Amino acid sequence: MKIVHITLHYLDGWGYQDNLLPLYQQRSGASVTVVADNGHFPHSMTPGERQAILDKGDDYMDGPVRVRRIKTALTSRDSALVCSGLGRILREEEPDLIFHHGLHMPTLWSACHYARRHPRCVLMADSHADPFNASRHRLWRALYGRFLLRLLIRTAGRRVDRFYGVTPLRCDYMISEYGVPADKVRLLPLAGDDRGLSVDPASARRSFGIPEDTFLVVSGGRMGPRKGTDRLVQAWQRLHPSHPGLELLLFGVLEEPFPLPEGVRSIGWCDRGKTLSILSMADVAVWPLFHTTMVEDAIVCGTPVIVKDSGNVSHYKEDGLGLFLETASVEEIIAALERMLLEAPSFRARVEAGRKKYTYASLVTQLEKDYRELV
Repeated sequence: MKIVHITLHYLDGWGYQDNLLPLYQQRSGASVTVVADNGHFPHSMTPGERQAILDKGDDYMDGPVRVRRIKTALTSRDSALVCSGLGRILREEEPDLIFHHGLHMPTLWSACHYARRHPRCVLMADSHADPFNASRHRLWRALYGRFLLRLLIRTAGRRVDRFYGVTPLRCDYMISEYGVPADKVRLLPLAGDDRGLSVDPASARRSFGIPEDTFLVVSGGRMGPRKGTDRLVQAWQRLHPSHPGLELLLFGVLEEPFPLPEGVRSIGWCDRGKTLSILSMADVAVWPLFHTTMVEDAIVCGTPVIVKDSGNVSHYKEDGLGLFLETASVEEIIAALERMLLEAPSFRARVEAGRKKYTYASLVTQLEKDYRELV
């Protein structure tokens, strides 16, 4: 099968869904090409890192996946109003399946135009938008989301065979906000990258100097009071006197630094291998306020989670993969940790039984099944 992915946010070697889904499809035997623009890079990238990608040209290999970059103009953070070259690339690639990442680019029109002319080509599109990451500017949301995107969906979107939301909330949001037909919407959950996942938790603990009988709580990524990290620290601080075997390990960046009490370990940013080791050796992983893709990584590692209850994690709640906070107050985090101390083995057993559902191999299988139904 020939598959073409169309995306703004393709950064060579990174671990986003835009990178990993094409990679896993290529590994499953498909021939995959990614079409990306040449103008969207995160602010965290240095000018040298951006230039290193641009210097590769507009047609190159990123591992086993072919990448073809198109020129854009009039760009915003999440879109580009002018894109050139996509139609030509689609004619050259002759895809059986087009997967369009996001609903907010005029490239969706180009993909629909190609699909209309080639009826056996299946067109899928996904959306990561929800009320939490959408623009806070009401006028812009009304003009862009309620008018322009609805117009795009009403016209070009008729030729999209399947729309995917990456969480239940994001499925509902594209229906209510963008007018996507509900009968075309399915859940394609975010997944964890389990390549090379062969961590021995006992060996990992030894390498970090953590005793086997320690109950290890971890949190990572971009942290700070805005993410609720301070509440987690306060909960640990209040529990530790009565539970001296309880240890808290933070890994990542404290974007809003605050004083850490003695006993809390903060080891800074970790590479992919260390991150998987930490998540695998933990008894529970906690993110009190905001969803992060590390939640999926923790689940794939077989580790239960404590996270804020929302439509972005309701599918994990249904599968019993952890505990879900209503207010994320310090008292509620304490109660969740106390319950996890008592019931950790049963939670871990449930996560271990359900984790394969949230791997990229499972997503590839789901898309292959959907393709066969739609073609």
